[in-house]
Amino acid sequence: MQIRTEIRLVIFVLLGLQFVTATSAIWLVERTAPAIEMILAENDYSLVAAEDMVHILAGHHTDAWPAEVYTAFGEALDRAERNITEPEEQAIIEFLREFHMKGVQSPAQIDLALNALRELVDINRKTMHEADSHAKRLAFAGAWAMVGLAMLAVVFSLLMVRRTGYRLLRPIHRLVDLARAHQSGDKFQRFEAHRVPYEFAVIGGTLNQLMDQRIRKTSAMDHQLVREERAALNALLDREMQPVWLMDSKDRVLASNKQGAGLVHDMVEMIKSDEGKLDITELTNEIRMIRLRP
Repeated sequence: MQIRTEIRLVIFVLLGLQFVTATSAIWLVERTAPAIEMILAENDYSLVAAEDMVHILAGHHTDAWPAEVYTAFGEALDRAERNITEPEEQAIIEFLREFHMKGVQSPAQIDLALNALRELVDINRKTMHEADSHAKRLAFAGAWAMVGLAMLAVVFSLLMVRRTGYRLLRPIHRLVDLARAHQSGDKFQRFEAHRVPYEFAVIGGTLNQLMDQRIRKTSAMDHQLVREERAALNALLDREMQPVWLMDSKDRVLASNKQGAGLVHDMVEMIKSDEGKLDITELTNEIRMIRLRP
């Protein structure tokens, strides 16, 4: 994979995780807000209606109800009836409806109506607490979900940074090691294009080709130089009229002039004719003796 493609992929994935995290936060707010609005729109509405009816009953506990009070109680009861959210509220509303239809009530009936209103208030408060707990659980779960997504983004970022660093730094280290090895005299070390980005594989392959070309060129130049040096050495040795041999510290013959080569040839033929085989040690000793003569 090319480095450019890999970096783009990492950036797109990170942006995708950030987008998911932001979208989840918006979704959480949208889910929590309706729960709060439901508490205010349903249960609080019923509580206000119940409080109005309690206020009317408390102010007219024994006296006959005026028409406006009777109408106000009926309107509050209608609001509570339109906002029934729990099955238990239906029976209470029906009892209060019968109480209202009878008009003037006895103190005992008013006490029963007050108890019914208290029960209606308790039901709505219980529902409010349940809705509040649900909203809190939803917010808590959503918060931890966002934390999880954020941690996932962090872990993925670290993994991608490590992978990208490995994919970038490892080939660079290989190139540095190759350059140092070549500088120190190791002309045969090459770049290994195994599991590296495409760009580094191209660079390494090009360097390998350049080093191969340099070795071939250097080898050809060395051979040419050896031929030229040997030709010059032979020319110098041939200037001598006497047999001359160029020998190393171990008395090995490295070069000779024509007279020396001819003498060696004559000695070889002589040794062969005397014993039927070539004794290299004897030949070397003969050359050494000739070299030591003044």
